[in-house]
Amino acid sequence: MPVWVLLRDFIDGHVIKRQKRRRTVEVDRRMQVGEAKEYRERLKAAGLSGRIKPSFIERLNLTIRQNVSKLTRRTWGPTYYASELMEQLDWWRSYYHFGRYHESLEVKLEQAVEQKGRR
Repeated sequence: MPVWVLLRDFIDGHVIKRQKRRRTVEVDRRMQVGEAKEYRERLKAAGLSGRIKPSFIERLNLTIRQNVSKLTRRTWGPTYYASELMEQLDWWRSYYHFGRYHESLEVKLEQAVEQKGRR
């Protein structure tokens, strides 16, 4: 039987938003694993604000919905079986991490390429 083992330096924080009439009325930030101080330090070391924010996850959720046809709203191809959805998600995850170009990757070019008037 498989057993989940967390890395020693694993940290996990959650943001829980409560909404009323489509407006956010309360945001609760919780640490699930690890200390909040260490979490803040790691975020700041990565060049971020140091606060747990839902924007990263919401952006990822939107990207997944836009790229996985079974999750697209008002689609012609709804998922009837969980196995179909998992296959498509696994394919997309492989493509996203190993095949797709990410703007965050720094690729040094031999010759500069003009983009919107800048080099």
